[in-house]
Amino acid sequence: MEIKGLIVKDASIFKLKQNSEVVNFTIAINDSYKPKDSTELKK
Repeated sequence: MEIKGLIVKDASIFKLKQNSEVVNFTIAINDSYKPKDSTELKK
């Protein structure tokens, strides 16, 4: 998996059962799309 963006908060690590860990983080992206029935690109 590839994720591109800017990390905007510190990551949080949570320990789960059976020695597993989960990392949560928040990223900001600049995404563009075209609404239905439009030729204008939105950000």
